[in-house]
Amino acid sequence: MCNDMEMTEKPIVALSCDLDEESRIRVRPEYVGALVEAGALVVIVPPLASTDELEEWLRAVRVSGVLFSGGADIHPSYYGEELHPAIGRISLQRDVYELALYDAAGRMGLPVLAICRGLQLVNVACGGTLVQDMPSQLGEAFAVHDQTFPGDKPAHPVTLEPDSAVARLFGTEHLSANSFHHQCVKELGQGLRLAGVSSDGVVEALESFDGRVVAVQFHPERMTKTYPEMYRFFTRWVAGLREKRLR
Repeated sequence: MCNDMEMTEKPIVALSCDLDEESRIRVRPEYVGALVEAGALVVIVPPLASTDELEEWLRAVRVSGVLFSGGADIHPSYYGEELHPAIGRISLQRDVYELALYDAAGRMGLPVLAICRGLQLVNVACGGTLVQDMPSQLGEAFAVHDQTFPGDKPAHPVTLEPDSAVARLFGTEHLSANSFHHQCVKELGQGLRLAGVSSDGVVEALESFDGRVVAVQFHPERMTKTYPEMYRFFTRWVAGLREKRLR
């Protein structure tokens, strides 16, 4: 059983939530499980709409880092486009909330980990754009990125930039990753660098130039049980939060 000192040494990770059609909070348990197994405490960020309110909340909870989870499509008005007919589920409330949360994390200099929609959110927040529907806009061959089999199985290879923070977290430049997205990065946002691609050229990893923000298009949290590099991704990120917390 952990004593109070051991508990305070654990970094606290703020996890963004999805919102369903009735604005109810929901979170897939794999995100929580991966972070807890990596040695973090997890708190769900309430869907506040104000950067100031979210910064106040993050400071009160003494958060060490923020994880942006997957979920619905981002409304294309945020990157200057009209709705495509093949757009998926959209939550404007979540868009407002997560963009404000990203802004608050940036104000505070908090490390950010972003997964799937999270990567797209980071790109849009930095002024980038998205392909709204890969099969209809890029070709049916890109439907492979929205796999129909279980998430603990890989869909395609990913090659990471050897000098990237993402590659250091995974401990390798070559991955077999799952894939559950029909959108992808079109134009890269400002202050971001490409950190990984699939064999067909789809952006699979991004990061800020200082390494504070790391983002992947796939779902490592669903593969931690069978792929050591996926488990390592979380343990190394959480270890970095712990080191920063103990300074």
